[in-house]
Amino acid sequence: PPYTTAPEYGQTYFPPITPPIAHRATFRYDLGRNTYAFEQLLTFFNVTATIRSTVVKLSNGDLWVSSPPYPTGECCHLL
Repeated sequence: PPYTTAPEYGQTYFPPITPPIAHRATFRYDLGRNTYAFEQLLTFFNVTATIRSTVVKLSNGDLWVSSPPYPTGECCHLL
């Protein structure tokens, strides 16, 4: 598939200001030139939404993250 995911590292995160959403599947897409797109799928009752972020690996090895997703175990592993 054109994406990478790692559900074995955990998809659960409960921040204090949002409703408890049990699973936040994270998908990583390689956009080329050290740039990646991350998507987290959220489902709450019958409402579904997608959180998207962009990650760029800088020349010194640091990561620049625009609109960071929730830090589930799966997301941290994929970073």
